[in-house]
Amino acid sequence: MLCTSNHYLFSFFKNLSLFFNICLCYDLVKTLKDPFSPGSRRLKYYILFSLPLAGFFAFYSESENRGKSNEYLTIEKISAD
Repeated sequence: MLCTSNHYLFSFFKNLSLFFNICLCYDLVKTLKDPFSPGSRRLKYYILFSLPLAGFFAFYSESENRGKSNEYLTIEKISAD
């Protein structure tokens, strides 16, 4: 249970930072095209875009990896090296 929630939260925040960086790049291009428009109006759309997508991809990656074992993280593999 703890490992599953740890993997889910790690995947969620990793995806969230990825989507925030995509929004940051988009905002940079948008600001270069129209430098006097306030960015605070677009911020709520970036958050509304990033949170659901990060949750979806974290859930999707967790459901894809549910039946697979992490062979490279097992104690037997580490002690054999």
